[in-house]
Amino acid sequence: AEYGGQFLHDMSTDQPFEHLVILDFEATCDNRTRLTPQEIIEFPSVLLNARTLQKEAEIQLFVKPQYHPKLTQFCNELTGITQEQVDNGVILEEALKRYESWLRSLGLLNDPSKFIFVTCGDWDLGKMLPGQCKYLGIPKPPYYGRWINIKTIFQKAYGRKAPGMAGMLRILGLNLQGKHHSGIDDCRNITEIAKKIITDGFSFDQTSVSRDNSDLKENQIPPLPWLTIGEGKICIYHHLGKSIKLLQGWKAQGLTIVVTLLNEKERPMEVGNLVRSLFLEWLWFPLEDEIGFDVSQDLIERCAAAMKELCLKISGGGGVLIHCRNGMSRSPVFACALMRWLGLSLEECKEGISNMKPQALKGLSKARLDWVERVVALKTEQK
Repeated sequence: AEYGGQFLHDMSTDQPFEHLVILDFEATCDNRTRLTPQEIIEFPSVLLNARTLQKEAEIQLFVKPQYHPKLTQFCNELTGITQEQVDNGVILEEALKRYESWLRSLGLLNDPSKFIFVTCGDWDLGKMLPGQCKYLGIPKPPYYGRWINIKTIFQKAYGRKAPGMAGMLRILGLNLQGKHHSGIDDCRNITEIAKKIITDGFSFDQTSVSRDNSDLKENQIPPLPWLTIGEGKICIYHHLGKSIKLLQGWKAQGLTIVVTLLNEKERPMEVGNLVRSLFLEWLWFPLEDEIGFDVSQDLIERCAAAMKELCLKISGGGGVLIHCRNGMSRSPVFACALMRWLGLSLEECKEGISNMKPQALKGLSKARLDWVERVVALKTEQK
C-alpha cells in the first residue's frame, strides 16, 4: 500500500465480524473547567456491513444531561449540539433502551458474536459509558464490553501512528463529511475510514475489552461453534482478546484446550497466560499467514506431532479451540488437518469448516490443502 504498510488482498469478504457498529459519543465539556461527571449528550451510530461495505442503518439520539443540564458555549460551538436538542432528548437510561431496540430491530442481538463496535480510540466504551453508568447506578449491557479501536487497526495496517480521525482521513485521501465533533458526522467519517482500510486488504479484529468484565454473565456469553467429532469436539475462532469471562464461559461449555497459531510478533504469550490462569491446557503452534506455502519438512513433522497429541485429547472427550488472528486462514487449515488426522474425508472437513465458520472456507486454497495432505501422509507412514 502507498501508506507504508504491506498490501495484502481484498478482504471485504474475509472479515471476522459480519457487521461493524460505528459509535462516537459526544459529551458535556468546557474549556475553562473540568465537568464532573462528564455526561453523554449524543449517542449516534452507523451500521456497516463488513462484507459488502454497505451502510445499512443509522441512529442518532440526543441525551439530556442530569448533572450539568445547561451546555457551555464551548460545548455548543465544538459539537454543534444545541440546548434545545438536549432539552428535548432523553436521559441516558432511556437512550440505552432505545439503542438496544435499534440493535434488536436489525437482528444484531440474535447473535452478538457476529457484530462489534468500532470507535476512534478507547474513550467511548473504555471510559465514558462505563463511567457514567457507574456514576448513575445503571447497568451497562454486556455487548458494550468489547470493541475495535480503529486507530489500532490503522497503525497495524499502514505502519504509522494514527493521528486522529481528521488526520486519518487526510492520509487516506478522504474528505471530511459534515462537522468534526458532531457525533453522527464523526460516525460517518469513521465509516469511510473503515471501508478504505478493508478495501486495502486489512482485517477488523477485536482490539479492546472492558476492564470490568463482570458485565458478562454466563448465560450471556455466546456459544462457540462446536463441531462434534467422536467423543470430543473442535471449533475455530479469531483472536481471543483479553476477556477472562469469555474463557470462563466457554470452559463451562466444554472447552479444555486452546491451540494458538499466532506467531511471535502477535504476542501469543498474552493468550497463553490468560488460558493457563483458568487451568486450561494451552498449545502454542506458531504459524505464519502464508501457511500452505511453507512446505518445510520440519514444519510438517511438528504439525503431525501436534495432531497426534490433539487426537488423544479429543478421543478422551476434550474440547479444542483453534484460533489465529482473524480465524480465516491458519485456523481452518490447521482444523482441516486435524479432522483429516481423525479420519474425516476432505469433503467432510469442508462441511465441518462451513458449519463452524462459513467464510473460513476461502482459507482452504489448493496449496493449503496440499499442505494438509502432506501432514496427514505422515500418519500413514507412522502406521
